[in-house]
Amino acid sequence: MSVSTSDSTAGKRIRHFVGVESSKQLAFIDDLHRLGLSRTVDLPELIVVGDQNTGKSSVLQAITEISFPVESALCTRFPIKISFRQTPGSSTSVQAEIIPGKTTQDDEEFIERTKDFRFTSNELSASVMGEIIQEVIFSIPGFIISKTDQTLSDAILRIERSGPNEMHWTIVDLPGLVQNRGKLSASKKIVANGGESSHTNNAKIAKDLVRSFLENERNIVLWVVDDTDIERHKTLELFDEIPGLQSRTIGVLTKCDRKQETSDDWMVKLLRNEPSTKHHLDQGWFGLRNRKPKEAHISDQERDQNESDLFEKPEWAGIRKEQTGIKALMDHIDKERRRRIQESMPKIIAEIRDNLRKCEFEIEKLGEQRDSTAAQRFYALQFCTDLQKMADSALYARYQDIPSIDPRVKLRFRVNNRLESFQKEIAALDKIKDGLQFRPVQDALNYLAEKSNVNPEQWVEYISIAEYGNIFSEIIKESKICQGTNLPGSISPEVEGKIFQKQSAHWRDIAFDLVNDIKNQVKECHDIFLSLAIPDSRTRGEVIAMTSKTNEAWEVEIDAALEELIDDHQRRPPKTLHPYFTSESRRFDLELRKQIEWIRRHKKAKNTPEQSKLGTRAEDTEDGSSLDDSPSQLSLELNQIFHVSKRLELYYDIAINRFIDNVAMQVIERHVLGSKCPLLTVNMKLLASLSDEDLQRIAGEDESVTRMRERLKKDRSNYKQALTQWDRVRYF
Repeated sequence: MSVSTSDSTAGKRIRHFVGVESSKQLAFIDDLHRLGLSRTVDLPELIVVGDQNTGKSSVLQAITEISFPVESALCTRFPIKISFRQTPGSSTSVQAEIIPGKTTQDDEEFIERTKDFRFTSNELSASVMGEIIQEVIFSIPGFIISKTDQTLSDAILRIERSGPNEMHWTIVDLPGLVQNRGKLSASKKIVANGGESSHTNNAKIAKDLVRSFLENERNIVLWVVDDTDIERHKTLELFDEIPGLQSRTIGVLTKCDRKQETSDDWMVKLLRNEPSTKHHLDQGWFGLRNRKPKEAHISDQERDQNESDLFEKPEWAGIRKEQTGIKALMDHIDKERRRRIQESMPKIIAEIRDNLRKCEFEIEKLGEQRDSTAAQRFYALQFCTDLQKMADSALYARYQDIPSIDPRVKLRFRVNNRLESFQKEIAALDKIKDGLQFRPVQDALNYLAEKSNVNPEQWVEYISIAEYGNIFSEIIKESKICQGTNLPGSISPEVEGKIFQKQSAHWRDIAFDLVNDIKNQVKECHDIFLSLAIPDSRTRGEVIAMTSKTNEAWEVEIDAALEELIDDHQRRPPKTLHPYFTSESRRFDLELRKQIEWIRRHKKAKNTPEQSKLGTRAEDTEDGSSLDDSPSQLSLELNQIFHVSKRLELYYDIAINRFIDNVAMQVIERHVLGSKCPLLTVNMKLLASLSDEDLQRIAGEDESVTRMRERLKKDRSNYKQALTQWDRVRYF
């Protein structure tokens, strides 16, 4: 929409800035706002806040010399940003546009209704301001022109007046907050859909909106209060909630003409701003006199003169002149604004450069637009290559080649740690069930030898019921169960297999815990790699769906391999060709003979020949020799029990180490981390097998990705343009 006028004052500079030189850096900050960088970079602005009906519009008019509408139907429902720009030429122009806020930038209906909004004029009078705001209200979805239902929005109305006599600066007017004036009357409680009061809903929206601007630490805040008790101002609550807000806030006390000569001393104390003052502000307080309704027609100069006359009265004698009047306020604002911009500029430029790097990285991740089969195949080739590189790096511990600091990408390190804990856990002998744990044969012999009242012929029976029994009693019990066609006194070969199966029963759960843990480690690593290589969530989802059956088969194959390995020990007879087993068995046989001989001699020394229970007299034998000289006094059955115990101990030692190695090599390396591992499934072979239709479904570009790429490219262009402009003004 375009409006043309012939206002004689349209091209004049605001009188507060007559004689003040415009700053290149002020212009640069304004350019950054025009480029839309305030979405991603905190740029310094002058923010006007205050409760409703505190005279905020009158303050804005005094500052900008622009008449803001005061009708209740046109009061501030959204942030209004007024920008003044110095431009070459001889004419003044006014432009208005709607900029999406943080909650409206993703609202498609909002974008559609406001994208073509443009308003132009050659002046910014009260009538033009009213016309602009009316146009905006009809453009933004959800606004209702009503005195009872004031809908708010975070969309920003940006109005720019440019011309040769302007000075670069910007001011933002925010919706007023609702003061704590007690409960609403019943007639004012308008209930909206969902049962929530429109008044309450708008109050919350307004507070959240104001907070979002105040939290920018680079903003200068102009806090407008009136002659109402300051404790009742809703804005005051934000000072307790936002750290550091007090140090960058300039206080403005309006309606000072309402002060009575002998009352309202709090207003004088507030303007003095002494350190002990309750609401002391580092930037100070400034007193203003607003236009009265009957003074709406007077000029700005007359308005300023009335204000000057007010503060000459005796009741204001204790206030410094530098704290009263619009001119004093504007001088302070200008100095503080320049100081803050100068102070913030290095950090702002650093943030722009950092955002540019991030933007270029995101664009690079998205790749070129995928609107053809060739582009789609190239995109798939890129992420396949990236996935394979990261997979190799994770499997071979080259973590420096992985663009992530997430500890879960250190897959080989995590797998090795888990294997070490598995080895320690499964090899712990206390995991063997009580009654099946190994005991030294020497201890059993010593125990039996000490029982001098027990006949050696009864040792087998005694050891089967003695408290020392353990593995020996289990062998005796199992030999009775397994006795088939074998002759009495001998032990069935089945006994060794039965007992070993019981001793190794705990291997299954420990091994499956290991395998499941490492499978989860692989999945976690794979998920991270997918996010790094395929930032597009839709494409990533298609890849996951495409490989899901392969990954399910991978898990089934792993479990089957481990189950088969466990069955080799649980369902098949013990088997080993390890030379350690043979050599140690022979050594045990010799050691057992020596131990028996030692016990025989030890007992002979303690007993007389007549009392000896280990042998008989020499004359009782056919060859005249004594049985005390025989190498062994153990029964065949007890000898076999000891040999079975030792054989089980030797075999368990061999079998558990073999099992640990087989789990590590055959299950973990061959299957979990093998060729069917999820890390390796998205590869060139898979890519080559895709039809054009499959490729389109997987690598085709979604509209949201296209929009994102366009936005990122626009942001990149704006960042580069901002840095180019900075190079031009940095030395001014």
